[in-house]
Formats: sequence, structure tokens, C-alpha cells
Amino acid sequence: MVFIGSILTRDLRRNLKLGLVLGLWVAALGAGFLLLIRYQQTPGPPALARKRLPPEWGLPAQPGRPVLVMALHPRCPCSRASVSELGRILSRAPNACEVCILLYKPAGEPDAWVEGPLPDEVRLQGGSIRIDADGSMAGRLGATTSGQVMLYDAAGLLCFEGGITASRGHRGDSLGGGVLTRLLRGETTDKSGSPVFGCSIQGYP
Repeated sequence: MVFIGSILTRDLRRNLKLGLVLGLWVAALGAGFLLLIRYQQTPGPPALARKRLPPEWGLPAQPGRPVLVMALHPRCPCSRASVSELGRILSRAPNACEVCILLYKPAGEPDAWVEGPLPDEVRLQGGSIRIDADGSMAGRLGATTSGQVMLYDAAGLLCFEGGITASRGHRGDSLGGGVLTRLLRGETTDKSGSPVFGCSIQGYP
């Protein structure tokens, strides 16, 4: 009986240890999942966009046209979702504006640093690309987060600033995407901005 009791005690201890390890693993997995959700739902810091485009930039190329500017970090994993959503929006309001994409490049790096799938996708959307050395152009517009969009109307005045994804790297309908679409269609809206979900333009590796 003592021998049987000893075996049962060892089994109980082993099961308790296994249960403890399993419980800790589940807790760690849950905490990691919550951190991921929190990260995805956390926008970049709010920024105040410049009210007019710098005249020396020569935008729009055709005077009297609205201009949409998007600031992007080409290596931010959220940027492709922003470009994809921009393509969806432009397809709903074709030829409504000129599109200029500011692609961040660290100072001292060659222009080839920005090349990859993202610039190719931008070109498919019909946007012109300007290499933004050290993020100076984005900084002049007040853009600090990759994916930030600024829409300037035909008079050159800012009428929208914000992001067009619902969370980091998320494709699909969003508050900012809906507002931007309505503005490009010439419709009225009581919104003029939205959170930007993406990486810091200058702080991302």
C-alpha cells in the first residue's frame, strides 16, 4: 500500500508540474496576443499637417487640381496595406486628384535603398514618387507616421489629414478611407481627419 501511495504521489506531483507549465504557457500566449492586438490598434502620434503645400514643390503639375500626398517608410510592414487601401480609394474616385508619394530614405543611402515591392505597387496606382531624404519633405508637411495622407483641394488648401487603414497593416474599410473617398467624389463630410496606423517615419529601422 505504501508503494502504491508513493506511485500515486509521484504521479500527482508530475501532473501538478505539467499543469503549472501548461498554465504558464497559456498565460504567456494570452499576454502576447493582447500585446499584439494593442500594438495593432495603437495609432502613431497625432500630427498637424501643413495647411498649404510648399509652392516650390511644383504641385499640382496641372494647376487647379487637388493633390493627395502620402508619406511612407518603404520598409515599414504597415505601408503595403496603406498603399493597397489607397488603390481601392482611387478606383472609387478615378482621376479625382494628382497623387504624390514621399518615400523615406535615410540620409547618405542611395536611392536604390527604397526599391522593392512597395514602389512598384505605388507606380501601379498611378502615383508619382519623390525620394524623401531623411524624411525632410514629410517633416515639412507635419507627417511623422508612415501611411499619413494629406489631401489639398483645388485651391491648395488642406482638407484632409490622417490614415486610411483601420489598424496597423489592416486592409479593409476604415474611417479615414471613407472620409477620403467622399471628399474625392466631391461629397460633403463632417470629418477632416483620422488616426494614422503605421511606423514612425524616422524612427523605424
